[in-house]
Amino acid sequence: MPYPNNYQYNSCTNTITIPNTTATQFSPCPQIISHRNDLPSVFDPKYTLNQKSGILNDESRRLERKREKNREAARKCRERKNQHVEVLESKLQKQQEAISQLKNKMKLVLNEMMRLDEYITKTDIPHCDLKDFSQIKDDVAVFLDLVESES
Repeated sequence: MPYPNNYQYNSCTNTITIPNTTATQFSPCPQIISHRNDLPSVFDPKYTLNQKSGILNDESRRLERKREKNREAARKCRERKNQHVEVLESKLQKQQEAISQLKNKMKLVLNEMMRLDEYITKTDIPHCDLKDFSQIKDDVAVFLDLVESES
């Protein structure tokens, strides 16, 4: 099918090719005009303007409200996350303080055990089994060394 001004119609792709002599001075190659219906139309109801107030129709207002709600939900989510992190940091600090206090208490107990062991050894009290006491003292010392090496 011939077109005026050397237009060429391609029935396979449903396009019209315009040679560069008649198309535009900015394009050195031919332009292709497509007859596709999937492009947005200016007459599509989503893109029309409200005649009374000149603002976009309900679709765009609904979309903007949805975006605003999403922004608000994201803000609240970040807020909750920050509060949760603060609570966890507070709990961590309390636990670290408790661990420190327990370590100090263990050191005091170990020192007291060593002092008592030394006292029992010096005084030679009858019917005192030092083997059990020595084993407990050694176990506590090993445990204390292990705890101190982890921190």
